[in-house]
Amino acid sequence: MLNLPRIVVGKFLSTIKLSPSVFSYTDTSPTTVEISPENLLIVTKNKRCSVFGILRVEPPSRGLKNSPPLEFQMIYRKYQDLFTSLHKLGINVIYLYAISPSKRESLPNSIQFLMVSASGSHKLKKQLQVQVLHDLGRTTSALLSAFPELKTSQLNYIDLYRVLYGLMNNLEISLPLPSNISPSNIPSFLFHLQSPLKVVSMPLPSPEIGFGELALGEVFYMNNRVGPFRLRLSDLSRHMCILGVTGSGKSNTAKVLVRELVSQNIPVLILDWHGEYKDVGNSSRFSYLIAGEKGPRGLHISPLKPFKLVDAAEHISLVTGIFEEVYTLTPPQSYTLRVVLSDLISSTDDPTLEELISYIESSPASLRISSRESRLALLRRLTPLVEGQTARIFSSGNPATIEELLRGYIAIDLSYLKDLNTRTLVALFLLKMVYEYKLSQRGNTSLHVTIIEEASNILPYRRPEMPKSIGERMVSELRKYGESVVLISQLPTDTSQAAIKNSCVKIFHRIGGKEEIRIISGLLGLPENEISPLSNLPTGYAVVKIDSISTPFLVHFYNITNLKPTS
Repeated sequence: MLNLPRIVVGKFLSTIKLSPSVFSYTDTSPTTVEISPENLLIVTKNKRCSVFGILRVEPPSRGLKNSPPLEFQMIYRKYQDLFTSLHKLGINVIYLYAISPSKRESLPNSIQFLMVSASGSHKLKKQLQVQVLHDLGRTTSALLSAFPELKTSQLNYIDLYRVLYGLMNNLEISLPLPSNISPSNIPSFLFHLQSPLKVVSMPLPSPEIGFGELALGEVFYMNNRVGPFRLRLSDLSRHMCILGVTGSGKSNTAKVLVRELVSQNIPVLILDWHGEYKDVGNSSRFSYLIAGEKGPRGLHISPLKPFKLVDAAEHISLVTGIFEEVYTLTPPQSYTLRVVLSDLISSTDDPTLEELISYIESSPASLRISSRESRLALLRRLTPLVEGQTARIFSSGNPATIEELLRGYIAIDLSYLKDLNTRTLVALFLLKMVYEYKLSQRGNTSLHVTIIEEASNILPYRRPEMPKSIGERMVSELRKYGESVVLISQLPTDTSQAAIKNSCVKIFHRIGGKEEIRIISGLLGLPENEISPLSNLPTGYAVVKIDSISTPFLVHFYNITNLKPTS
C-alpha cells in the first residue's frame, strides 16, 4: 500500500461534501490518506474510514477533446437517470468533470469521473474495500449498459494521486508532489457543468413581449434577464399549447396563466386531468367540481341534450363522433347510434342516457335493419355509463348548464374517474358543450379560456393524411368564436401536429428525443442543433414562440407558490 503524508484535508472534504456521513468536519484533525494495491483511495479520520474507487469515463474513439459543445450537457442529463437507479441499489456514486491544462503528458484535456464510495468504522476497512470493488463492478456494468459507446477504466495509483492533488490544489490545500509526477499532469476541476441556459441560444427578443396584459415570467438572453414576459390577450385568444416532460413546469406555467386571467377578470374553465388545480392561484373566486363525486361538489351534466340554438344534425354528428372515437365503434354501431339519437331528439328536448339505452333495447322499427350484434355491442359500452361513478355525472342531480360553467372561474377534477375512456368521454362532452354554446353566440366574441390538461387524449397524434379527431375539429373551430383553448401535453409526438402548429402561442419546456427535437425544429423554424438544449432546460424555463413575433425567446416562468394570492 502506498502511504501518503498525513495532511489536513478537513477543509477540502467538507467543501466538496463527498459523503455527508463522514465528511462533515468541524475541526482540523489530521487525516490519513492511502492508496491500496487495488487502486482504491482510503481516507481515515477519527476512527472513521471512507473508501473511494474512481472510474475514468471517455468516448471510445474521438475523445472528449473533439466533442461538440453540448457533449457534457447531454451526458449529464442521461446520468441523472442512471444515478437514480444506482442510488436505489444502495450505491453511493458521484459524478466529477475535470479540465486539464493544455500541456500534459497523459490525461486528456477534458475528462469525466465516476466516484464510488463506502464509509464506516476504521475496523471495517477491509470490508469497505470489498464493497467498493463490488459496487465499482455494478456501476461499470450499469454505465456500459446505458452508454455502450463509452469506455471506462479504473484509475491507477499515479492518476489517483493526480486527481487527489488536483482537487486539493484547487482548494489551496498543500499536498507534496512525488518526483515521478509532473505538475503539467495535474488537472484543475470544475464542480458543476455549464449552466443549461448558456447553451440555449435564442435570438434577442422583441420589446413587444413586455407590453401584454398577462405577466407570466422573465425573459432571458445570453443567460441574463432582459425584462418581463407579458402576454397579450389578443395572442392568447388564438390558442396556446404548453409542452414538456413530467416535472418540467407545464402545470406551474398554466397556473400562473390562470392567476393572471383571474386578475384580468377573464373567465376560465379547467379540465383538470390529475387533480392539480385544487388550490389554483389560492383564489376564493374559483369553483372546484369533481367528476364522479357525490354531494354539492359533484359534476352533473346532460351529455345528450342539444343546445337550443344549434342545428340538431350538427349535435347528433358531434355526439356520435365522440362515442365513435372513445369506444372505437364500427360503422354499423355508429349508424345504430345515429338513428337512435335522431329518433330521441325528435321526440324529447332533453334525452338521457337511460332513455338512449332503453330505446336500443326496445328494438323499434327504425332499428330493424341494424344487426343484433351491433345493438348488443352498443349496450355493452353505454350501460356502464349509467352505473357507479359515471351515473353520478350523467344520471343524477340537476345538470349544470353551459352558461354556469362558462360565466366564472371553474376547475373540473377528472382524476376521480379511474377509467381513461371515461375521463376522455367526460372531457369531450364538456368541450362539446363549450363548442355548441360558442357556435350559438357567433356575434359575441368576449374572451373565455378553456385549459385542457393531458390534451393528447383529446387531440391525439395523427398522420397528415388522416381525418381530424372530433376534439381537433372542435378546437380548430373555437378560435373563430372568442374561445381560447390552452392545450397542455407532454410530447409533440403524442399530440396533433396541426393543433400545435395552429396555436398562436407555443411554449416548449424541457423535451428530449430526436423525433421531438425534429418536430419542434420545424415548428420554430430553427436548426435542430440550436434547439437540442431543450432536453436540458431547468424546471420552469421554456422556449416561447408567438406567431406575431418573428423569433422565439427564452422565458423563466414565475413560480406560482411565490406569487401573492389573487383576491
